[in-house]
Amino acid sequence: MPIYYYDKKTRMELDFVYKEDGRLSVIEVKSGNDYRRHASLDNAHALNPGKINKRIVLCKGNVDATARSRDGVIYLPLYMSMFI
Repeated sequence: MPIYYYDKKTRMELDFVYKEDGRLSVIEVKSGNDYRRHASLDNAHALNPGKINKRIVLCKGNVDATARSRDGVIYLPLYMSMFI
């Protein structure tokens, strides 16, 4: 499955985009402690309603099972990227 990189001149950047179940899934990789701030991911979701399947943030934190019900984003530790 090919993985694409997206970069727009307005500083909106999505790290990885891949197709899954006929819709797009987006991965944002965060290295800092403020990994809950992901404006590009939120903007992509808002501008493309119904076209984005999963929104995933890879970060230094732990798996956060309650976060998906709050903001629809899946937070995974960086080392779990091999399981996506």
